[in-house]
Amino acid sequence: MSGDGDLLCPSVTPETEDAVLFGVVSRVDGRPKVQWLDAPVPVTAEILALTGDTPPAQVLRIAAKCQESFCAHYDGVDCRLAGRLIAALPPVAHEQFPCAIRGDCRWFWQEGLRACERCSQIATYDDHPETSLREAARPYFRE
Repeated sequence: MSGDGDLLCPSVTPETEDAVLFGVVSRVDGRPKVQWLDAPVPVTAEILALTGDTPPAQVLRIAAKCQESFCAHYDGVDCRLAGRLIAALPPVAHEQFPCAIRGDCRWFWQEGLRACERCSQIATYDDHPETSLREAARPYFRE
């Protein structure tokens, strides 16, 4: 790790430059549940095509370099999304599980394992999010 400029956002859209796939989202009782890959895989057109008519961000967890000030969730120091998700969601993973990007993940570096405990219930795109998730995902506006 060579500093904040190298941290990965664990919730980017598939078209983000140098994006890597690190998890696959399924649904359990109507809620997202991520299955983690052993190692990140570069996002390719072939991988995205595997999602068919489903938006890739709904079923794939993709990471890429944090865009910092170009992101609506970044306040100049921290990712507000990470903190809001911790406040909005109960932990669902109570032990440290293997994660292919943890060492470079902004959410982990910022919030520690509290972020990891919630990460497996996140889909980057959810067409029917619970109210708490919708509120947590609202953009941060600098005053």
